[in-house]
Amino acid sequence: MERIIIVDGYNLMYCVKKNETEEAETLEDARYRMIEQLKNYAVFQKQDVILVFDGAGKKEDLEEYKHLQVVFTKKEETADTYIEKIAAALVRKDYGVTVVTSDYEEQKSIFGSGAIRLSSREFLLDLQDSKDKEKKYFRAKSGQRNLLDQSIDARIVGILKTMRRG
Repeated sequence: MERIIIVDGYNLMYCVKKNETEEAETLEDARYRMIEQLKNYAVFQKQDVILVFDGAGKKEDLEEYKHLQVVFTKKEETADTYIEKIAAALVRKDYGVTVVTSDYEEQKSIFGSGAIRLSSREFLLDLQDSKDKEKKYFRAKSGQRNLLDQSIDARIVGILKTMRRG
């Protein structure tokens, strides 16, 4: 059975914001960062993900990447409504559907459709775990760390060491 993860975008972003101590960023910057993180997760995990945001346009907007679809709902439709509809449709087509949200009302609807719920906090742990595995994978694949003194002239390294020692 093919598995698909559907993410309530603003719900997950709110959870990230609660867990971070960084300065506030614009909504657009936070959304961009979330999309980039999920692109990496989806490709590295070879996992299809649908990321859903409440939209403001007259029609639905869709951005597609490898293993990731980003949906901005049409103006009259909430992300919750879209997620409930798409989750039920995918379950009927025999997909294993996991919905990432911490919204209680949405959770009740999701359970009724046959999809599985994963809280935003639990999914953030999955994202971090995937990021750690990705780093280890690429570090091992490269065979060595990229050190500055390995890529510059020996004479320059000597000058820098002299400067450092004062």
